[in-house]
This record gives sequence, structure tokens and C-alpha cells, in this order.
Amino acid sequence: MQIEALAILHKHGACWWEAKLYRLNGERPLALSAADGVKAEACLQQALDTARGQQAKSLELRAALSLSRRW
Repeated sequence: MQIEALAILHKHGACWWEAKLYRLNGERPLALSAADGVKAEACLQQALDTARGQQAKSLELRAALSLSRRW
């Protein structure tokens, strides 16, 4: 994950985008190669967990769809 982006989110109090950042970070390796599948799946699962914790239903749905495409 891009640590800088996550740090910026926390610095500015925009933590509601954290789930999206995890999801995008999980989709990127899948688009590039299948070799990073385990890492991608972990990021997508983190996105799903984060969205659930934030009760962000649309972000949760996007993460779940991305994870289902991975499976």
C-alpha cells in the first residue's frame, strides 16, 4: 500500500476513503499480474473489513465485488 497516501488521509481526517484506498491497492496487482494474488486478496479483504467497520455500504459493496472477482 502506498503509505504516503494513507498517512495523508489520517493527517487530514479523511479516513472514510481508507477502504477505497485498500481496494484500489488490491486491484492494482490483479491488473498487472496474477503473481501478486495473495497480496491483492489481503488488501481487498482489508478494504472489506475497513468499509464494514465504517458502515460504508457502498464501499463495502465495491470491495466485496472486487474480492469476488479475485476468487
